[in-house]
Amino acid sequence: MDFSQLKRPARNTKPQDPIAIFERRPSLPNTPNDLWRGQTEALNEWHKNRSKSDVFIALNTGAGKTLVGLLVAQSLVNEGVENVTYVCGTKDLVLQTQREATKLGIECTLRTSGDFSNSLFETGKAFCITTYTSLFNGLSVLQRDYFPGAVIFDDAHVAERMIREAFTLKIAAPGQTELLKEIKSLFEPHFKEAGKLPSLESAIDSPFESPIMASPSAVREKAGRLYSLLVDSGIKNDANLKYSFNHLKENLEHCAVVFGYGVVEIAPPFCLSSVSLSFYAMLEEYISLQA
Repeated sequence: MDFSQLKRPARNTKPQDPIAIFERRPSLPNTPNDLWRGQTEALNEWHKNRSKSDVFIALNTGAGKTLVGLLVAQSLVNEGVENVTYVCGTKDLVLQTQREATKLGIECTLRTSGDFSNSLFETGKAFCITTYTSLFNGLSVLQRDYFPGAVIFDDAHVAERMIREAFTLKIAAPGQTELLKEIKSLFEPHFKEAGKLPSLESAIDSPFESPIMASPSAVREKAGRLYSLLVDSGIKNDANLKYSFNHLKENLEHCAVVFGYGVVEIAPPFCLSSVSLSFYAMLEEYISLQA
């Protein structure tokens, strides 16, 4: 056997410089010919600082931040970073971002509901474009099974609202009328003791009244019973409530319980802009894009 004919394993020659990735892209219809000056400067600065764990990229509105984010994501994949994730505010923006990637000849995976759109992300060959809801919900497959080595947050300014919603349990009529009544009954004695029972009734029955919050001491006292009511209602199988419940189930005593018109909301009293500090601490890298 002539061993001289055996080939050595090919070295990874994929470029890590995002500008080089752009320059080597395939010639496809509707592909941009050149980067704009702002895009070039942003990519150069990111590449110089790519070893840092937290990078913020700000571009003017309409300056092409999506293209910048896609090139950064592909650069990280080429580097060998595992589970690179590109996060958008809505499903429509996920699809729009995918179309931009296709124009560049960049392969990617989508996850907006139950499954990945292909196997590229799972096999480490591409990044995943998803929504804030998919990444931060209480039963996130991405966090559980494919924890990101790097995350690109597109339109980072919407993240606070999205994360707040992910940690808010909203029980509303008519879908959860019976559960709403049970939770109201649970807290009625405390409102009555404080002389606020009429205000509770008005808050729930009238769209013109302000919401009213149960006292923290009442929530602490009733947290165990509140948990039982939620579980007994079948919340763990409720498609709309199970995700938020999984975030809150072990910390109900620390939550705010607010009654409003036909609804009760259970959520942390402060917006979790540092949500999941453990999540951020475990990330190797995250990049925020803002226009």
